[in-house]
Amino acid sequence: MFSDTLNTKILNTILSNLRPPTERRVGVEIETVFYDNKLKRLPVNPGNKFSAQDLMQDLVLLQKDKENSYIYSLEPGGQLEWASSPFVSLHEINSQWNDHVIQLKKLCSDKKIFSLDFALDPVFHPDEIDLIDI
Repeated sequence: MFSDTLNTKILNTILSNLRPPTERRVGVEIETVFYDNKLKRLPVNPGNKFSAQDLMQDLVLLQKDKENSYIYSLEPGGQLEWASSPFVSLHEINSQWNDHVIQLKKLCSDKKIFSLDFALDPVFHPDEIDLIDI
């Protein structure tokens, strides 16, 4: 449980106007786990099957010329992380998210894969998940 002192420090930091209101931005990060049509996780590393790294590269290529591009990264177990650009308005983030979802749905359909928007895998035990090769 937070102490009164810690609560006060957090509140004071939030209210301290670290940034002027005209410079404040917010962004969103969303992690997604991908599976093939047999409910097998996409392999994280490139190989003889379409992998999470291949998926990320395809998504990066689809949005590379956009003015306010978003960022993709892979978590160690192959979860794809989508990160919005920082914006003043949640409406701008929503617009970017909708654009990402359209591209992702098409790519998933083309590759016959599907996603679950969870940061953790609800199907496989952690010992069953390969990690990114360094």
